Amino acid sequence: ARLGWSSTPARQGEAATGIARWLRPLALLPIALLLARSGHARLIWPGIGHGLVYLVWALLQQALMLRVVLPRMQRSLPAGLALLATAGLFMLLHAPNGELMQACLLAELYWAWCYRRDQRLLPIAVGHAAAALLLQAGMGPQSLIRSLEVSARFMQ
Repeated sequence: ARLGWSSTPARQGEAATGIARWLRPLALLPIALLLARSGHARLIWPGIGHGLVYLVWALLQQALMLRVVLPRMQRSLPAGLALLATAGLFMLLHAPNGELMQACLLAELYWAWCYRRDQRLLPIAVGHAAAALLLQAGMGPQSLIRSLEVSARFMQ
């Protein structure tokens, strides 16, 4: 956390975000909804408590990726490769779930681009949490992304 906050320059008007800065990271929600509905199962919402916990988890993940990893990648790689390397690392954190890894690579590539453009972490964390909760709500046996489990839990 200290690395992330200290590497981000102070910005004036942090609280005053435009509507586009909030809508851009939410642009992946229609895709998440399509994936959630691909199993044709009824959406089962995980609940407010789970949603709030996941929002905090998404904020932590995005702070790590966008405020710690991305700036360090940008120092040693060209801009496009830094975005791809950051998204690739985010993808690897979701191994060995292949379908989830692919979705994470594409989503984080887009969110890293949004962050580089607007330098706003909270809208990206909200978009991340909303997309993940949509996928969780639609996880049925025929779902394209059968599970959001990673690591040893995925292997069970």
